[in-house]
Amino acid sequence: MPIAVGIDVAKEVHWVSAVDDQGEIRIDRELDNTPAAIAALIASALIGASNFFELAVATAIGLFGFNSGAALATVVGVLVEVPVMLSVVRITMRSKAWYERAR
Repeated sequence: MPIAVGIDVAKEVHWVSAVDDQGEIRIDRELDNTPAAIAALIASALIGASNFFELAVATAIGLFGFNSGAALATVVGVLVEVPVMLSVVRITMRSKAWYERAR
């Protein structure tokens, strides 16, 4: 589900809005003009974009630069995440009998 995000930038307080592809408002709130609040918004955007690998990489490179640790972590994170998740599924499937006996 594509989501469009807009930020109204002001001197004291910013405003953040997000709308999905059906036009439903997902976020519509005030954002403090502080480094911590802006960093939290960027981190949320990176997490949200991580479902789309190419977008996550592009966002990290655009925000932090090509040689940044964030860009590297975005690429390596996905490459590590998938095998780990598949391993967890395999372990869970193999131990399924333990849970069924416990009932």
